[in-house]
Amino acid sequence: MMMRYNHEGLTLWYGTEDTPAPEGVVESGDNLSVIAAVSPANPSNTVSVLYRVEESFERTVRASLLRNEHGAGRQYFKAAFPRLPPGSKVEYTVIGENSGRRVPNPCAMTGLTRQFEVRSAFASTSTPDEASQPNLAERRLPFSIEYLSHFTIHLGGSPPEIIGETPEGIKVNWYISSGEFTGPKLNGKINQEGGDWMTIRQDGVGLMDVRATLETSDGALIFIHYPGYFELGEKGYENFLKKKWPPTPPTRTTPWMITSHPKYLWVNRLQCIGIGRVIMKEPIYEYDLYGLI
Repeated sequence: MMMRYNHEGLTLWYGTEDTPAPEGVVESGDNLSVIAAVSPANPSNTVSVLYRVEESFERTVRASLLRNEHGAGRQYFKAAFPRLPPGSKVEYTVIGENSGRRVPNPCAMTGLTRQFEVRSAFASTSTPDEASQPNLAERRLPFSIEYLSHFTIHLGGSPPEIIGETPEGIKVNWYISSGEFTGPKLNGKINQEGGDWMTIRQDGVGLMDVRATLETSDGALIFIHYPGYFELGEKGYENFLKKKWPPTPPTRTTPWMITSHPKYLWVNRLQCIGIGRVIMKEPIYEYDLYGLI
C-alpha cells in the first residue's frame, strides 16, 4: 500500500515501485530497509523511521541520502532496520523534516501506520533432509542495540584545514567550534578543543579519527574517541583536492567513551556505533549514537 503525505510544503512517499518498503509477511529479517522520497529536493531534508518491535518501546533509525534527482525535484533516502529474528512483528512510520517543518503532520499522526512480520522459523516448507541441516542463523550470538543520543557538531572554518597529499593520503583537519547532543540517555554540549584528524585514501574513503570532550547537562565530562568511514565516492580523492565534495556525504563510526563521573560509569563498558552525515555547506556533522549491548 502506498503511503503519501503532504504538509507545510513538503511531500513524502514510500511503498511505491521506486520506494519499496516492507509490508505483510517478509521471508527474512536480514537486510531489511525502507526507501522513501521527499520533494522538493533540499540539502536540509532529513528522513527517519520510527519503529516498534513486538509492542516494545519506539526506536528511531536515521535514513541516509540515497540519491538526488534534481531535474524531478526529489530526493531518495534509505533507512536500514537492525537484524530482526524470525517471528518479529514490526510497526513503523516514515518521517521527513526540513528546518522545523515535518511531514506527516505531527498533529494528525495516529501512531505507526505500516506493519510487517518476519516469517517464523516454524513456518518453513523445508524437506526432512533440509530441516536436518544446521540453521546458521540460529548460531548468531545475541545482541541488542539502544539509541543513546543525536549529535549536532558545528565544524569551525569552511573549508576545513587541508594539509594536503602525503604518503598516507590527504590529511584534513576538522576542528569543532561548538556542538550539542540530545537523547534519552545523553544530553549536553561538546567542548571546542576536539576535532577530526582525517586521512582520505585514494579510493575516496576518509578515515576518521575523532577526539572530543562531552560535557553533560549535569556537568559530567566524558572523553569520546572514534574511528570510522567518511564516504566521498569513487572519485572522492581527486575531487576533494579540487574542493568538489558531495553535499551530504555519509559517515559510519565506532565510538567509545570513558569518564570518571559516577553517574556515567556505564559508558566505560559500552561499544557504540554512529550513523551520520556531514552537511558540507555549513559544515555541520550530525549523527545518531547507538550502544551495542
